[in-house]
Amino acid sequence: MTRDEKFFHALLDRALALDGAPGDGQEATWAECHAIVHEADDRASRIGLSQVIVKARRFRYIATPGEAQAYLAECLAALTPTPAAADEMLSLPQAAQLLGYTEKGLRNIVDRSKRALAGRRVQAPTIEFAQAGVRGAIRFRREWIDNFIAGHPPAPYKRTKTTTRAKASHGLRYDLLDR
Repeated sequence: MTRDEKFFHALLDRALALDGAPGDGQEATWAECHAIVHEADDRASRIGLSQVIVKARRFRYIATPGEAQAYLAECLAALTPTPAAADEMLSLPQAAQLLGYTEKGLRNIVDRSKRALAGRRVQAPTIEFAQAGVRGAIRFRREWIDNFIAGHPPAPYKRTKTTTRAKASHGLRYDLLDR
Protein backbone atom coordinates (compact mmCIF):
# COMPACT_ATOMS: atom_id res chain seq x y z
CA MET A 1 0.00 0.00 0.00
CA THR A 2 1.46 3.36 -0.99
CA ARG A 3 1.72 6.37 1.29
CA ASP A 4 -1.10 8.11 -0.58
CA GLU A 5 -3.39 5.09 -0.20
CA LYS A 6 -2.65 5.01 3.54
CA PHE A 7 -3.46 8.71 3.75
CA PHE A 8 -6.82 8.32 2.02
CA HIS A 9 -7.64 5.22 4.12
CA ALA A 10 -6.94 7.19 7.31
CA LEU A 11 -9.27 9.95 6.13
CA LEU A 12 -11.90 7.35 5.26
CA ASP A 13 -11.63 5.90 8.77
CA ARG A 14 -12.18 9.39 10.20
CA ALA A 15 -15.24 9.87 8.01
CA LEU A 16 -16.62 6.47 9.02
CA ALA A 17 -16.16 7.36 12.69
CA LEU A 18 -18.12 10.57 12.17
CA ASP A 19 -20.96 8.71 10.46
CA GLY A 20 -22.10 6.95 13.63
CA ALA A 21 -20.87 9.54 16.12
CA PRO A 22 -23.51 10.63 18.61
CA GLY A 23 -23.69 14.35 19.06
CA ASP A 24 -26.04 17.24 19.25
CA GLY A 25 -24.26 19.45 16.71
CA GLN A 26 -24.84 18.19 13.22
CA GLU A 27 -23.13 21.29 11.83
CA ALA A 28 -19.88 20.35 13.61
CA THR A 29 -19.97 16.88 12.02
CA TRP A 30 -20.60 18.38 8.60
CA ALA A 31 -17.78 20.91 9.07
CA GLU A 32 -15.41 18.10 10.11
CA CYS A 33 -16.41 16.09 7.01
CA HIS A 34 -15.79 19.18 4.89
CA ALA A 35 -12.31 19.46 6.46
CA ILE A 36 -11.69 15.79 5.57
CA VAL A 37 -12.76 16.40 1.96
CA HIS A 38 -10.55 19.50 1.85
CA GLU A 39 -7.50 17.49 3.07
CA ALA A 40 -8.20 14.80 0.49
CA ASP A 41 -8.57 17.44 -2.22
CA ASP A 42 -5.20 18.97 -1.31
CA ARG A 43 -3.45 15.60 -1.52
CA ALA A 44 -5.27 14.69 -4.76
CA SER A 45 -4.16 17.95 -6.36
CA ARG A 46 -0.54 17.38 -5.25
CA ILE A 47 -0.38 13.91 -6.79
CA GLY A 48 -2.28 14.87 -9.95
CA LEU A 49 -5.70 13.20 -9.65
CA SER A 50 -7.38 15.80 -11.85
CA GLN A 51 -10.47 13.68 -12.55
CA VAL A 52 -11.23 13.62 -8.80
CA ILE A 53 -10.34 17.22 -7.97
CA VAL A 54 -13.19 18.55 -10.10
CA LYS A 55 -15.67 16.53 -8.05
CA ALA A 56 -14.54 18.15 -4.78
CA ARG A 57 -15.81 21.55 -5.91
CA ARG A 58 -19.39 20.54 -5.13
CA PHE A 59 -18.52 20.57 -1.40
CA ARG A 60 -18.45 24.28 -0.89
CA TYR A 61 -18.98 24.72 2.85
CA ILE A 62 -20.30 21.46 4.26
CA ALA A 63 -20.27 17.76 3.50
CA THR A 64 -22.16 14.91 5.09
CA PRO A 65 -20.27 11.83 6.29
CA GLY A 66 -21.76 9.82 3.40
CA GLU A 67 -20.59 12.38 0.84
CA ALA A 68 -17.10 12.46 2.36
CA GLN A 69 -16.94 8.65 2.27
CA ALA A 70 -18.04 8.57 -1.37
CA TYR A 71 -15.44 11.20 -2.33
CA LEU A 72 -12.65 9.32 -0.53
CA ALA A 73 -13.71 6.09 -2.25
CA GLU A 74 -13.38 7.89 -5.60
CA CYS A 75 -9.89 9.08 -4.61
CA LEU A 76 -8.84 5.55 -3.71
CA ALA A 77 -10.30 4.18 -6.94
CA ALA A 78 -8.36 6.77 -8.94
CA LEU A 79 -5.14 5.71 -7.19
CA THR A 80 -5.40 2.02 -8.06
CA PRO A 81 -4.29 1.38 -11.63
CA THR A 82 -6.64 -0.47 -13.91
CA PRO A 83 -5.36 -3.65 -15.56
CA ALA A 84 -5.65 -1.98 -18.97
CA ALA A 85 -3.40 0.89 -17.85
CA ALA A 86 -0.86 -1.54 -16.41
CA ASP A 87 -0.64 -3.43 -19.71
CA GLU A 88 -0.37 -0.27 -21.80
CA MET A 89 2.74 -0.19 -23.93
CA LEU A 90 4.81 2.99 -24.17
CA SER A 91 6.49 4.12 -27.35
CA LEU A 92 10.21 4.85 -27.57
CA PRO A 93 9.77 8.65 -27.26
CA GLN A 94 7.46 8.25 -24.26
CA ALA A 95 9.86 5.86 -22.53
CA ALA A 96 12.84 8.10 -23.30
CA GLN A 97 11.05 11.06 -21.76
CA LEU A 98 10.14 9.01 -18.70
CA LEU A 99 13.74 7.89 -18.24
CA GLY A 100 15.28 11.27 -18.99
CA TYR A 101 17.13 10.01 -22.07
CA THR A 102 17.10 11.26 -25.61
CA GLU A 103 15.46 8.97 -28.16
CA LYS A 104 18.86 8.20 -29.64
CA GLY A 105 20.29 7.34 -26.22
CA LEU A 106 17.44 4.94 -25.46
CA ARG A 107 17.74 3.42 -28.94
CA ASN A 108 21.43 2.75 -28.18
CA ILE A 109 20.41 0.93 -25.00
CA VAL A 110 17.87 -1.10 -27.00
CA ASP A 111 20.56 -2.00 -29.56
CA ARG A 112 22.84 -3.08 -26.73
CA SER A 113 19.98 -5.16 -25.31
CA LYS A 114 19.54 -6.85 -28.70
CA ARG A 115 23.23 -7.75 -28.69
CA ALA A 116 22.87 -9.21 -25.19
CA LEU A 117 19.86 -11.25 -26.32
CA ALA A 118 21.94 -12.59 -29.20
CA GLY A 119 24.43 -13.94 -26.67
CA ARG A 120 27.09 -11.29 -26.96
CA ARG A 121 28.71 -9.90 -23.87
CA VAL A 122 27.79 -6.30 -23.00
CA GLN A 123 29.05 -4.22 -20.12
CA ALA A 124 26.56 -1.35 -20.09
CA PRO A 125 22.91 -1.45 -18.94
CA THR A 126 20.22 -3.24 -20.93
CA ILE A 127 16.44 -2.85 -20.90
CA GLU A 128 13.47 -5.08 -21.64
CA PHE A 129 11.49 -4.12 -24.74
CA ALA A 130 9.07 -5.53 -27.30
CA GLN A 131 9.43 -5.25 -31.07
CA ALA A 132 7.37 -6.91 -33.77
CA GLY A 133 9.79 -7.88 -36.52
CA VAL A 134 13.11 -6.31 -37.36
CA ARG A 135 11.78 -2.90 -38.30
CA GLY A 136 8.72 -2.83 -36.03
CA ALA A 137 8.04 -0.15 -33.45
CA ILE A 138 9.87 -0.55 -30.16
CA ARG A 139 7.54 -0.65 -27.16
CA PHE A 140 8.05 -0.74 -23.40
CA ARG A 141 5.85 -1.70 -20.46
CA ARG A 142 5.84 0.61 -17.46
CA GLU A 143 7.07 -2.21 -15.19
CA TRP A 144 10.07 -2.79 -17.49
CA ILE A 145 11.00 0.88 -17.20
CA ASP A 146 10.58 0.73 -13.41
CA ASN A 147 12.85 -2.33 -13.30
CA PHE A 148 15.46 -0.51 -15.39
CA ILE A 149 15.35 2.50 -13.05
CA ALA A 150 15.60 0.27 -9.97
CA GLY A 151 18.54 -1.67 -11.39
CA HIS A 152 20.45 1.33 -12.72
CA PRO A 153 20.29 4.34 -10.40
CA PRO A 154 21.91 7.46 -11.77
CA ALA A 155 25.62 7.70 -11.03
CA PRO A 156 26.69 10.60 -8.83
CA TYR A 157 28.20 13.49 -10.69
CA LYS A 158 31.96 13.38 -10.44
CA ARG A 159 33.89 16.51 -11.25
CA THR A 160 37.06 15.78 -13.14
CA LYS A 161 40.27 17.75 -12.98
CA THR A 162 40.85 19.79 -16.10
CA THR A 163 44.24 19.65 -17.68
CA THR A 164 45.82 21.81 -20.32
CA ARG A 165 46.41 20.14 -23.61
CA ALA A 166 49.84 20.05 -25.09
CA LYS A 167 50.42 22.07 -28.20
CA ALA A 168 50.44 20.03 -31.38
CA SER A 169 54.00 19.85 -32.63
CA HIS A 170 53.50 17.62 -35.67
CA GLY A 171 56.76 15.86 -34.89
CA LEU A 172 58.83 19.04 -34.86
CA ARG A 173 61.12 19.83 -32.00
CA TYR A 174 60.85 23.58 -31.59
CA ASP A 175 63.80 23.73 -29.24
CA LEU A 176 66.09 22.72 -32.12
CA LEU A 177 64.74 25.38 -34.48
CA ASP A 178 65.84 28.30 -32.34
CA ARG A 179 69.60 27.65 -32.84
